[in-house]
Amino acid sequence: MFPVHERMRVRYTARSQRFWYALRHCDKVLFSRTGISDRGGAINLVNKLQKQCQGKPFHLLLLSPQSDDEFLDLPNVLHYNVEFNPDRMYDDLGHWMYCTEMMRGILESLGVSSKNLFWCPPKIPKE
Repeated sequence: MFPVHERMRVRYTARSQRFWYALRHCDKVLFSRTGISDRGGAINLVNKLQKQCQGKPFHLLLLSPQSDDEFLDLPNVLHYNVEFNPDRMYDDLGHWMYCTEMMRGILESLGVSSKNLFWCPPKIPKE
């Protein structure tokens, strides 16, 4: 088990470092989450993100096949009643392309483009 544990430790440590690097260097943040959520969980996550963003503007984008009513009037929360099922996308290239176009439309409607998207380097430079 040690080799597996070590590989996972390295992988998730690097992801964490990239997350914090991106958060420190961006102007505003769009967090996204797919899958079913509930109002209490969204409120809890927004409260935690608010602390970590240190005053930077942010939104939480929830992508799930459920009613928008669950998240109505939650500050910083954007909900789209859509499903991105990775198993179906892997099995069906047409569905993958449909989801890609749907996500492109969502991002464009929020003003996200390749001109303003911050790409975090794969290896974090020493500051």
